[in-house]
Amino acid sequence: MASISQRNRVLLVIQTICLVLVFTFSAAINAKQLSSVKEQVSISAWLANEEEPDLAAKFYVNEQVKLYIEVSTPTWFSAGTRISYIDVPNAIVKQSNQLATNYTTREKGQTWSKQRWEITLFAQQVGRYEIPPTTVSVTVADENRQKLALEFVTPRIMFEAVTPTELADPSKPWFSATKARIHQTWQKSDDVLKVGDSITRTVMIDATDTLSIFLPSTISTDSTEYYQNFAAPNQLSDQQSRGSYHAKRVEQRTYVVQKGGELVFPEQQFVWWNSKTKTQQVLTLPEHRFQIKHTFVSFVQQYQKAIVVALSALGGAIILIGWMIRYYRHRPLPELACLLNLLRLQHWPQVRAVVYQRLRNKTGLLALSGYQAHDQWQRHSQQLQTEVTSRYVVTWIWFQMKNRANKSRKFVFKCLNL
Repeated sequence: MASISQRNRVLLVIQTICLVLVFTFSAAINAKQLSSVKEQVSISAWLANEEEPDLAAKFYVNEQVKLYIEVSTPTWFSAGTRISYIDVPNAIVKQSNQLATNYTTREKGQTWSKQRWEITLFAQQVGRYEIPPTTVSVTVADENRQKLALEFVTPRIMFEAVTPTELADPSKPWFSATKARIHQTWQKSDDVLKVGDSITRTVMIDATDTLSIFLPSTISTDSTEYYQNFAAPNQLSDQQSRGSYHAKRVEQRTYVVQKGGELVFPEQQFVWWNSKTKTQQVLTLPEHRFQIKHTFVSFVQQYQKAIVVALSALGGAIILIGWMIRYYRHRPLPELACLLNLLRLQHWPQVRAVVYQRLRNKTGLLALSGYQAHDQWQRHSQQLQTEVTSRYVVTWIWFQMKNRANKSRKFVFKCLNL
């Protein structure tokens, strides 16, 4: 019995040793196969501008930056690759597609299967950026058509974001894109606008290779003395197509007119950087004008100060005229008032009498021809003697006569009450 028990223990030890050798040999073979397959899989990651793949790792702020991660194998992929989440401080990271792009190439007579990931980044401020190593999970087939799961890590990638020299002034907002346009529409509540009517303004700005959060606000939300401003919620949308982002921002404002006259919306300009042509460009909203008619109430409200002043002046003038009428009812009119009244009635004999009265009071002379010797005075003096003369001649002579030393007493001419 003792010999049998000892024999069993020997057999157990031999079996254990055999199992250990089998597992060790199998693991070595699997490790060798895994190493062999892993050597046949290549991975690469790089930054590129879609239009210029060989561009150096320097980009502009808010410009679309493409990160490519590509896995290649001479066999085939048993499943889709997966990449870990990418987080870059001060940058927006967008994954253009949820699945990698599959394609094949032929290199040195051998066919390679490839899967490429495309990730889009937008640097939000000036500075140096670091894309951390990214884990890529790959499943490929070995020579025996067995699935092998592998993991790779991309290298650390650095790039720099700068501001275009033309846009270095921080007080001037701008955005980056490859295409951009702006459009506005106007809708009036009535064909003929008046105070209290409304105007609806809609502005749409859309751009390619950017995000809607980078697009500028186009319409102010402030009210003025000319209108009340009511804002609808802004509409921001981003669409992705073939690796490019198309951003759109729509703003709508309703203006309720408060004052009559001309309502002017001035021209507006928005600067943007064309990352394709590397040039500064401008979007323009043209000036727009509206003619607003008054209602009675709005007219009074807008011109109430002027109306009060005008009514006060009119009332004062009426009072002054009434006082003058009462005052001069039993008194002679001033010489000039008398002359103007006679000219209005075209009573020429009385006109001449008043002119001679002024001549005598101012100069002491009795004849007009003796006042001045120059031709124009003599000619107008002769015209005054005609039966019908002109108002211009009379008023010219009247204001030409100035005071001189008067040796005679002042002659008072009583104007007729006409």
